[in-house]
Order: sequence, then structure tokens, then C-alpha cells
Amino acid sequence: MYQTIPLYIFSIVVLLILYISLRQHKEQFARDRKLFSSILLVNTTLLIVDFIQISVEGLPGSFYLFMNGFSSTILYTIGPLLTITWFLYVDFYIHKDGQRLRKYRLFIYAPFLLNFVLGLLSPIYGFFFTISETNTYARGDLFYLNAGIMYFYLLLAMYDLIRFRFSIRKQSFIPLLLFALPPAIGGLLQVFFYGLLIIWPTATLSCLMVYVFVQLERSSQDYLTGLYNKGEYENYMKVIEKQHGELGRIAGCVIDLNRFKSINDTYGHDTGDLALKEVAKILQSTFRSQDFIARFGGDEFAVLLFLDKETDLDFFKRKLIDNVNQLNVSKKFEFEIHLSIGMDYFDERSDASIVEFMNRLDELMYSNKQATYRLEKNSHEV
Repeated sequence: MYQTIPLYIFSIVVLLILYISLRQHKEQFARDRKLFSSILLVNTTLLIVDFIQISVEGLPGSFYLFMNGFSSTILYTIGPLLTITWFLYVDFYIHKDGQRLRKYRLFIYAPFLLNFVLGLLSPIYGFFFTISETNTYARGDLFYLNAGIMYFYLLLAMYDLIRFRFSIRKQSFIPLLLFALPPAIGGLLQVFFYGLLIIWPTATLSCLMVYVFVQLERSSQDYLTGLYNKGEYENYMKVIEKQHGELGRIAGCVIDLNRFKSINDTYGHDTGDLALKEVAKILQSTFRSQDFIARFGGDEFAVLLFLDKETDLDFFKRKLIDNVNQLNVSKKFEFEIHLSIGMDYFDERSDASIVEFMNRLDELMYSNKQATYRLEKNSHEV
């Protein structure tokens, strides 16, 4: 038991540092941050309680007997809370919709609730564990059910990731998928090698891995829309400048939300922010997961993509316009969303660099904007 003390203390300190760091960010009350904070707190609690349980086991006296039973009950009742919260975090990360799972809540929460009830009854009926009069812990007949429920939520999260892998960035997929690996391996080893205590420390490793991934992703992310930010846009252009000849035919798109200042002045900045978020969602639903989409200005967006057929670019333009029209038909806002679009292929004969290419798209976008305004002015005069 004593050899586990440094590992447990180290794991608890790491989790607390991650939690405090997470609380320093202004987005701490965002749903994904709250879910990840919950994962850290649950993992910390399990480590502390598990440490108490292994510390008091075998010690004589009614107090230690009570603490052994109490801590074992806590471990079994809230153990699956770690994996179900991870599943909820993954689902929200993919879909950005906190209400999406409401119709599946019976399927999702029933195993956890069953486990919770059996865990509470285990001190009496020995479902998950028993504590002898000599204060010795032993696994109960339904021990594997508890383990199965925990793995159920890990597998559910992995299924969600694999099923919707084309809806998330490639660089996000692997770190999120690998979260389950350390605790899954640690849990299997602990199940088959009785007395080995590594499942919660391995879960700490997963939390650390995901936290690093989240921080790296946040540094490249626009805080409002979740798209790539201006810094990442500039970095990507430098990469494309060196490699675009090897990656296929490159196309681009520069997009501007028309009359954004008027929206802010008339309806308020909160509504303006919502409009930008809707434009970001439209771009994500229009283009593919492998395409680079960034917000590089207040109401300006850019897309870089690689295509094989010349007709593909027209397809994306029509899809973009259709998605905007659908939003306007839905009457989500008191005003209509209109975009100015500059879209074309990179042409090595006229575009000396990727930067010049994007500048050309910017000019095309402004030409489209001016034409739209002239058309609106003429229609008002008539």
C-alpha cells in the first residue's frame, strides 16, 4: 500500500493544478469547461476516497471498519460518474448542443442509476463488495457489473467520436479517442491482478492529456465562434505557401457578414455575436471537416480547401447560399443574414503567392458587397 502513496499524492496535485488553471479562464462557465471541471473533481474525489479505503483496510476497530465500508460505497456509487461525464463532454464537444441527448436520457442514465442503487445497498447485501469482521475488503458477486457500466460509457464516447469523426477536426479526434485508453488498460489490469491500484492514477493521465490538447486547441481557436483564429489562419497560409503544389488544387473563399455594424447598433452586441456564431455554423455545415475555416476579422471569415474537380467550387457556393436562405426562412433573427462572398481557385499564373491569392479573394468579396449595395439602393429608389 505504501508504494502507492507518492503516485496518489502526485495524481491529486496534478488534478488540482489543472482544475485551478481551468478556473482562471474567462470561459470557465461554458458548458464544455464545466463538464471537464467536473471530470477533474470526480477523479480527485475518487483518488482521495480510494486512498482512504486502502489506508484503513485491515486495521482493527469499529471506526476503521466503518471507514472501509463507507469509502468502498463511495467508490462504487460514483465511479461511473467519471465515465458518464466524459461521454457528456465528448458529445457536447462534437455537437455543441447541451439539449441533444434529452430524448436518450433514459438509455444514458439508467445504467448509472442502477449502479448507484446497487452501490448504496452493497454494505448490506454485498452486491459490489463485502467487508469482513476483520475489516478485510472482498469483491461482491456483481463486481463485474460495476466495471461493465464504467466501460459502457467509455465505449459510448468512443462510438460517438468514431460515428461523427468527420464533424470534428482531425487533430482533435485522436487525443479525444485516446482518453479512454489509460483508464481502460488500468481498469483491466486492476480487475485481473487483484491488489493492483492504478485505475484512478491512469485516469489522471487521461485528464492531463486532454487538458494539454484543449489548451493547444484554445490557442488556435476564435473565442466566439470556435473556428480557427487570425493567428492560426496566418500560420496555415505559411504552410500552404510551401506545400500547396503537393496537396492538389487549392481553392479559397473570403466571406463578410453584410451590415454587421448596423446589426450591432440596432439589436445590440449580444445579438451581433449570435449572428456571427450562426454564420460560423453555416460555414461548418457547408464545408467539409478537412477544410480550413477561420474568422480572421470582426465579421470576416476565410476558407481554404483542396478540390479535384472545377465544378466542386460552384457546388460549395450554392450550398452556402442555400444554408443562408434556410436560416433566413427559419426567422431565427428579426433581420436577415446576407453574406458577401469572394470565391475562386488559386491560379499560379496570376497569384504570385497564397497571400496575394487571399487578397484577390478579398477584392472579389468587396466587389460582391458593392454590387449588392447598389442593387439594394436601386430597388429602394424604384
